[in-house]
Amino acid sequence: MPFEQDGKTYNLYDLPDGFVIKGKLDLSKKGLTELPDLSKVIVKGSFDCSHNALTSLQGCPQKVGGDFYCNDNYLTSLEGAPQRIDGKFHYGNNEFAPEQKGQEYIPYVQDGKVYNLYALPEGFVIKGDLNISGRGLTKLPDLSKVIVKGDFDCRDNALTTLEGAPQRIDGDFVCNGNYLTTLKGSPQIIGKSFYCSSNRLTSLEGAPKKVGGDFYCKHNQLETLIGSPQRIDGDFNCEDNELYTLEGAPLKIDGDFSCLDNELETLAGLPKLRGNKKLTCDIAVGDKYNLNSAYKYVYSDKYEIEYEKLEEYPAFKVEAAKSRIAARKRQQDNETTPREGVNKAGFESFKKKMAKEREE
Repeated sequence: MPFEQDGKTYNLYDLPDGFVIKGKLDLSKKGLTELPDLSKVIVKGSFDCSHNALTSLQGCPQKVGGDFYCNDNYLTSLEGAPQRIDGKFHYGNNEFAPEQKGQEYIPYVQDGKVYNLYALPEGFVIKGDLNISGRGLTKLPDLSKVIVKGDFDCRDNALTTLEGAPQRIDGDFVCNGNYLTTLKGSPQIIGKSFYCSSNRLTSLEGAPKKVGGDFYCKHNQLETLIGSPQRIDGDFNCEDNELYTLEGAPLKIDGDFSCLDNELETLAGLPKLRGNKKLTCDIAVGDKYNLNSAYKYVYSDKYEIEYEKLEEYPAFKVEAAKSRIAARKRQQDNETTPREGVNKAGFESFKKKMAKEREE
């Protein structure tokens, strides 16, 4: 089968090991029942072997820099697929077993093997990022016993629950643009940031206790921040919700805090920020504390003010002190009263852990 590159003609059935095809390789609609042995070849562009009569992917290139197309064949398995695909994986209209069709089969390639995300073994470690965004999913595969070392992205689907999400993600967790009303089922160990914006959240119950980066829950329907993570190492953004109060906000935030576009009448509940970190709030709220207009954004209806300057305003200072006392009492109640059915010995261990975190 001839192939031309750089003014030379090659035979695809006789390419040398390590040969690099610099662009796309199109083998679609050629009536192939099996592929040439390209297993030691690299394709920089897309590889298309769709619309043939293939029953196996044996012979595929080891690496494809673009999309991989093997749709419209007679494949019963994806074994033999490229070890690395930098673009999208197109595999529809084959002869997979019923459990491999539709949403019940999502291929994931790692270390030269193709795995089904719906059938990963317990304790499986995904070594990089896992992106299953924009697939029309109404529920997640059960990845609750899986560890993701990179980012996990399930945004822009039709999810109504996070049940099945990995419980440990070392990178970012992104579930924006779904139909979530609660965060129950969400990962409890997050190495970096947590993004749950543009859903239908009415509660933050189920959120992890600690987030290693930013926490964004803007563009939802939140009326309360109860259930927020207790500690956030980055920024906290709850813009464009239906909040009347900030009570229940995280106890510790190392970054900035933005609560624009809510129904707030007070800043009660705002946690103490680091001195140079900024609060961004609506003009209507800030005016109640007589905040200096120098901290307003030009041509905008919002204040941005460093926390250490905000504390100089007497009305806020008194209110903040009362809020911190109330927040500490709520936390103590949570930590000293085990829920029904909770093992008491285990709960005592939890109390010690929380006390240690407050000291850090």
